[in-house]
Amino acid sequence: MAEQAKEKTKKIKKLTKIEKLKKEVEGLQKQNEEYLDKLLRFKAEFENYKKRMIKEQSRAINYASETIIHRLLPIVDDLDRALAAIESEQDAQKIIDGVKLTHKDIKNLLEEHSVCEINPLGKPFNPEQHEAVFTQDSDKHDENCVIQV
Repeated sequence: MAEQAKEKTKKIKKLTKIEKLKKEVEGLQKQNEEYLDKLLRFKAEFENYKKRMIKEQSRAINYASETIIHRLLPIVDDLDRALAAIESEQDAQKIIDGVKLTHKDIKNLLEEHSVCEINPLGKPFNPEQHEAVFTQDSDKHDENCVIQV
């Protein structure tokens, strides 16, 4: 009889241990589901964030383009007036002055947007900064040297 009691106690301990493990597994499964839910929410939030950033970037680009175009329109008008003056054969000096003023306006607009003139004359050709129209052999200059601007 003592043996039966020991075995019964062992069975009860095993059942208790199994039930503990089942509860632990259930708890871990619940925790896993919570983590998965959080992960899916973060993923959705990140996707929404990416879409929002793309829209904002597009708006910023459009705004910048509109601003530059708005600034270029008066310059185009100046060029139209210069061309009209050429066609009507007005005073040549007025035409020259108009073209010079338009040139100055364009340079000012470019400078406002951090575009500046580079004078590479006599310096080595750099394809990242310069655009070659043609090459020319010269005994007076080093090879790959800018000799005309």
